[in-house]
Amino acid sequence: MSIESWLSPKNGSRSRLRWSLWSLILLVSMGCAPREEGPGDVSAFPSRAITLICPWGEGGGTDRLSRFMAAQLESHLGKPVQVVNRTGGGGAVGHRAGAEARPDGHTVLMGTFELSTMRSMGLSPLGYEDYVPLMQLNADAAAFIVAEDSPLQSVDALISLAKREPGRLKFSGTAAGRPPSTPSASAW
Repeated sequence: MSIESWLSPKNGSRSRLRWSLWSLILLVSMGCAPREEGPGDVSAFPSRAITLICPWGEGGGTDRLSRFMAAQLESHLGKPVQVVNRTGGGGAVGHRAGAEARPDGHTVLMGTFELSTMRSMGLSPLGYEDYVPLMQLNADAAAFIVAEDSPLQSVDALISLAKREPGRLKFSGTAAGRPPSTPSASAW
C-alpha cells in the first residue's frame, strides 16, 4: 500500500490517526540528538529502546493512549517502546521526569492538561512553557452529567441550586486540578 493511499481522506479518522503516528515518528526522529550538536544523522534513530513516560496510573485514559502509541511506534521504528508510569503529585512527578530526561529522543513524555495547572496549584515550578510539544494526540471534554430524571436540566439550574443550598450537591471526579475538577471549581 502506498503512503498516499494509506493517508487517503477516504479513510476518515483512521487517516488522521495514521497521519498523527507518522508525524510523531518524524518529529521524534528529528529531535533525537542533543541540541548543542544539532540533529545529526537521524537514519540510525532510535539506537536503543525508547521510554515513554506516562504521568498517570495504569489503566486510565492517558495510560491507554500511551500504550497504544508505544505499540504503534515500536512496530514502525523496530525498537522496544516501554511505557513507564510515574505517578504522584497530581501529575507533577511524571511531568518532572519528562523535563529532566536527557534530550536525545529516547525518552518522551505523554504530557497532559495538568502542565497548565501544576504551577498555579503549587505542585511544581514547571509549566507548559518548559516543554516542547510534538503534537496533540487527543482531546478530552469535561462535562456536568446528571440523571435523566434530575430536576437540574441546565447549568443555570445547577448553579442556582448550589447557591441556594450550599453543601447539598456532591461532585465526583479525579484529582484536584484535573480537567473534570476545573469546570466545577469555576462554576460557582
